[in-house]
Amino acid sequence: MDGLSFIWKLWDADSHLGEIMSKNKYIGECPVCNGCGMLEVVIDVDSLDCSIMCDECLAEWKTPDEALKNINGFRSDFTVKKVRIATIEEIRNAKWEKYIIKD
Repeated sequence: MDGLSFIWKLWDADSHLGEIMSKNKYIGECPVCNGCGMLEVVIDVDSLDCSIMCDECLAEWKTPDEALKNINGFRSDFTVKKVRIATIEEIRNAKWEKYIIKD
């Protein structure tokens, strides 16, 4: 299975996906794919580090500020790195709740 297929499988299997999608846990539109994707908080399943990832083009940033300013972006090797969508508790623990777009 390639990395892209794996990440989508993880996202589909995440028990919090419906909650996050229904309550709009995005921080903004992706500056890389010109708003085709939305920026969301993800968690590395091995290190438990938070990062920001576009749900469309999979561009990634280490912090919300970097993502919103489109600086220091990168793409991970998903054959090695595995991520899932962060829960609201994980977003709060990272002190990134202030970046979440409110309904």
